[in-house]
Amino acid sequence: MNPYKPSAKQWNPHKLDLGSRNQLALRVGGWEGGIRFEIPFFVFVGRARRPRALLIAGVHGDEYEGVAALHDFARQINPGELRGTLTIVPVSNPQAFYGGTRRNPVDYGDLNRLFPGDPQGTISERLAALLFHNLVIDNDAILSMHGWSKEAITVPYVEYFDEKSRVGRESFAIARGVGLEFLHPYRWEPGLLVAAASRAGIPSVEAKWEDWAQLRIQVREPI
Repeated sequence: MNPYKPSAKQWNPHKLDLGSRNQLALRVGGWEGGIRFEIPFFVFVGRARRPRALLIAGVHGDEYEGVAALHDFARQINPGELRGTLTIVPVSNPQAFYGGTRRNPVDYGDLNRLFPGDPQGTISERLAALLFHNLVIDNDAILSMHGWSKEAITVPYVEYFDEKSRVGRESFAIARGVGLEFLHPYRWEPGLLVAAASRAGIPSVEAKWEDWAQLRIQVREPI
């Protein structure tokens, strides 16, 4: 891939009002084949703008658990109870989601092996670059939510960045805060969203569930 060269952001979180609930969308267009679609997301700004956290799901299109959980969670949030900004992206890979496939059916790219992306690359590489620049960068913590594909099941667990550094320590703290029993230290391969974010200095974890009944997102104290 070419070196990552970000373009102008499509939105400015600093222009959103304190104590506000915002529904926005990234616009995707002008790519090969006239492809155009949007990636809706929510931004909840609390009593202060920082810290900033990102919850993201639907990176793989056939993993529906996180998508359902984030739509449900977004309806419950009261911005006035937050100390910081929370961004929620239920479906980050719309083409794969609507196709019901792990990979993008247009170019067969696995989005979660392509971060931080390439704005001049394939459709999936461009999508990775768009997401990384507009939604990942400038957060203080990230939770990437996955299932185990629609044909499989798994014991729920959380992966955290296995490194003796500030990012590693804070990643472990986030993993513990998710509330699942099993935690897995991981040296992620390049291309994963959480790997690219961690290497950019953002503490990140990747959590995996296999059915809705096991999903319990809890805010134990205001962020």
